[in-house]
Amino acid sequence: MRRVTDIAPINPAVLTLKQAAEYCGVSYWTMRDYVLTGVVSCVRPPVVRVNAGKRRGINGTLPPERVLVSPDDPRVVNQRLRLMLIRRVDLDAFIEQWTERRQPYGAEKAGATDAD
Repeated sequence: MRRVTDIAPINPAVLTLKQAAEYCGVSYWTMRDYVLTGVVSCVRPPVVRVNAGKRRGINGTLPPERVLVSPDDPRVVNQRLRLMLIRRVDLDAFIEQWTERRQPYGAEKAGATDAD
């Protein structure tokens, strides 16, 4: 019998905004702004369910059934869920791109020559 501690942790390929913010060490709102301004790209899953009928009133009737449709269905073409997922590899590239590279202290002086 396998114990829970024997199972390897799952490293998901995509993260939610909250998980991505924790991964990068910034707030949820900062990560959201990065996505909305295009600094970090996101994955937006397509809509695959639509309401089968008209919306019912709030008089206690049941909500309409939702049915699965093809992504090519004209009712859902170009529609995306509000959910924003961020690929881990994109976050790693983002972190690498914005990492400051500094010369070791005194390296500039060692290579400098007087132009007098």
